[in-house]
Amino acid sequence: MEENMLPAAAATSILKDMQVCFDTYQQEFAEIVRNRLQLSGFEWKADAVLRQLLCDNSVFERCQNKFDSDYLFSKYLEENMKLNCPVLCTAVNNDLPNVSIEQCTDGTTDGSGVSLPYDTPHCSVSKSPVCEFHYVPILETLKNYLQQSDVWASCQQKRNAGSMLHSFTDGRMWQNCAVYLDCDMFIRIHLYSDEFELCNPLGSRRGEHKVCAFYFLVGNLDTKYWSLLSNIHLALLCKYKHIKNVGYNAVLKPLLADVRVLETEGIVVAIDSVQHHVFGSVVTLSGDNLTSHMLGGFNSSFSFGRVCRQCMTTKASICDVLSEDDCLLRWL
Repeated sequence: MEENMLPAAAATSILKDMQVCFDTYQQEFAEIVRNRLQLSGFEWKADAVLRQLLCDNSVFERCQNKFDSDYLFSKYLEENMKLNCPVLCTAVNNDLPNVSIEQCTDGTTDGSGVSLPYDTPHCSVSKSPVCEFHYVPILETLKNYLQQSDVWASCQQKRNAGSMLHSFTDGRMWQNCAVYLDCDMFIRIHLYSDEFELCNPLGSRRGEHKVCAFYFLVGNLDTKYWSLLSNIHLALLCKYKHIKNVGYNAVLKPLLADVRVLETEGIVVAIDSVQHHVFGSVVTLSGDNLTSHMLGGFNSSFSFGRVCRQCMTTKASICDVLSEDDCLLRWL
């Protein structure tokens, strides 16, 4: 399903077709064995093992019962394939009043006693300061990921770019930091944030199902592998309207807490029965203009006011700015 991006219904249909093929083969094979044993004068029914093997209608179905439902399937993946399940988290913005919208028989009310019609856009937006989102613990993800022999081998490779900028480690900011020299490996986490629509909404429904996602990749890996989806890991999913409601500080708390643990305590990675103490931290955070401005606390409107987070240029005068010398930088 993940590799070929198949929906669950398609995967279930393929599984049923496989079961029909396997059951047909099993029945034909068992019939041939039973006939040969009878011709040889062997009483196979007296043997408990042979009786179970030759009379079982579907070994495939018996094996499939271990992960027949979504719950059993997730449990099987956790126990046998190190599945790192998302954790449901709650974020609260104490600056907002806890006002809920109650629906009436003839309309809705916004908490002030004023009756509103059903098609009022305000009726579908909750004013509650509490939101729920899902977080995939990055410490467990990093541990399972780094324990793969090919990943660990790629991260151990030393690269010499000479005088050229090949990656983040060739810059002065990284070279002036010596924290990574006192451990077996220092993991460089590159975070990326983006928003996307789960459907194609129209009109006033635009943005209703918009989701904010945080991904990350391990920068120690050879750069030629960075674009593979198997090396890009999901860290957090939250509805974008909740982000605007409670803010990034509240939503990113579990992620930042794990990053602090990685920075101060580290994680233990077992490679060929050898324990390696690994530390790490977030070194870059990428995103589009909207995300970068919101994370930095800048103006999120690009049609009015100071629209650049690098300089103090306004929307009205940006057409007259032709070089960096023509504007006042924010950090000067």
